[in-house]
Amino acid sequence: MLSRFRRPAADFRVELSETAFRPGDDLQVRVSLVPRDGFQVRRGRVEILCVESYVDRVDNVRTSSYGSGTRKLGLTHIRNRYEKVIMDDVRLRRGLPRSFDVDWTVPSDAVPTAAGASSDMNDVGITWMVRTSLDVAGARDFNDRQEITVLCPATDADESPSPVVAEDADEECALTLTLNEGIARPSDAVEGSLRAELLTDMSLSEVRAELFRVEVFGYVGEDYHEDSVILESDLELRRGETREWRFQLKIGQVHSPSLRTELSSVTWLVRGVLAKRMRLDTRIEQEIRVVV
Repeated sequence: MLSRFRRPAADFRVELSETAFRPGDDLQVRVSLVPRDGFQVRRGRVEILCVESYVDRVDNVRTSSYGSGTRKLGLTHIRNRYEKVIMDDVRLRRGLPRSFDVDWTVPSDAVPTAAGASSDMNDVGITWMVRTSLDVAGARDFNDRQEITVLCPATDADESPSPVVAEDADEECALTLTLNEGIARPSDAVEGSLRAELLTDMSLSEVRAELFRVEVFGYVGEDYHEDSVILESDLELRRGETREWRFQLKIGQVHSPSLRTELSSVTWLVRGVLAKRMRLDTRIEQEIRVVV
């Protein structure tokens, strides 16, 4: 007789056809079982899940004997869930192997995998997984969990790059930020130019271009610096003058591509900065889509 504290003797294996996919790709899951004991499976199932981990704010929580405050709470939300029952009240016999196949297509609107920066010890991001479970009568269950990576939708490699332009002006100058392409990939160099048309004299400590990403997972949001380059230092610009600077910014590795859900977002931005002495800087930003 099986003990409810012991798992039945069996070779249990879950195999995936691949571990990285794009929307529209197919995943094949094979579950194999070779019993060395006879036992009853009440239900066996395969689930494919997209789990969004984020941080919520809980107000007016008592934090000490002196009063209450705000606490950040790590939560999860299942964005997508697919389930296939592979066994339902099945008696497995010793030495008789069984295998089950599950086919699944990545949805066209699947959110890409994202490993967000941890916030106050809370893991945040988007995780995809294949979870397999066999509910065994009178004994410990069989369980398997494997993460998969969902990438961004495929882009047309033959498509010509399309520049993106941002413009802004105040009483001192008019800025134009031009990027050669509005989409970037890991290890790419983002190329562009910053142009300033002076409406008054300006004294600048430096002109620089910056690349950063803004992660918002639930209540918590943070800016993360990726790269920057100083284009010119210690300069005096005169009214009526027009200056233009070319730049390159490096993308590097990408753990959180551009994404947006009801709860979370990852936004990549290129910023041009005219840094003034003892005054607020003049700046301009342009979003760029970073894909993996």
